[in-house]
Amino acid sequence: MISKKEYNSWQETNYLLKSKANRDALKHSIEQLGRQEHFLTPEEFESLNSHK
Repeated sequence: MISKKEYNSWQETNYLLKSKANRDALKHSIEQLGRQEHFLTPEEFESLNSHK
């Protein structure tokens, strides 16, 4: 048996990995973190979204 929280986590992971575009984006992000490259701060992300 697993908890509902763990089950939902697995479901979310399956959803995120369903499309090739998502898999590629996630892989790229993980590689950036591994190389300790810059990633967006919440403020930078918000700034990008405000231009839509």
